[in-house]
Amino acid sequence: MKIDPTVSFWIGVAVTICVAIGTGATKLTGAIPADWIPSVTAWVNIFALCGTAFLTAAHGLSSAKPGPLT
Repeated sequence: MKIDPTVSFWIGVAVTICVAIGTGATKLTGAIPADWIPSVTAWVNIFALCGTAFLTAAHGLSSAKPGPLT
């Protein structure tokens, strides 16, 4: 099974943005309503976790060499 590297690339970009927002490296004050910030931060952290797990699996599945489970 192969995963298109373009898909992994764009998911990696999205995960990086989610991590930046979720960790507070990018401030949302003034960009969105203050009441939304806790919810947005929570959701981007969830997306970052899921995206990181997907990228790990995608890179493992796309390798040409056998992995530790084969």
